[in-house]
Amino acid sequence: MGSTAEAGNNGAFMIPFESFTLRVIASDGMGWEHVSVSLPNRTPNWHAMCFMTDVFGDAEDVMIKYHLSPSSILIPCGRWILIII
Repeated sequence: MGSTAEAGNNGAFMIPFESFTLRVIASDGMGWEHVSVSLPNRTPNWHAMCFMTDVFGDAEDVMIKYHLSPSSILIPCGRWILIII
């Protein structure tokens, strides 16, 4: 996993975790770091989201996890997604 220094922390990744693969989109534009995590058939559990916080965050980062309602998602991206900001 990785992106160039020129691209920043941006990209789409397939990250193995336990017995499944997490689908991840990460970006760091406009002063925000944003990570979207999904699975094809269910919402990622708390343990998977904590793993993603460790992968994409620093030890002292304060991170917020969101589970959006389908009607609040501006871009249709599936119902099994969680967001870390």
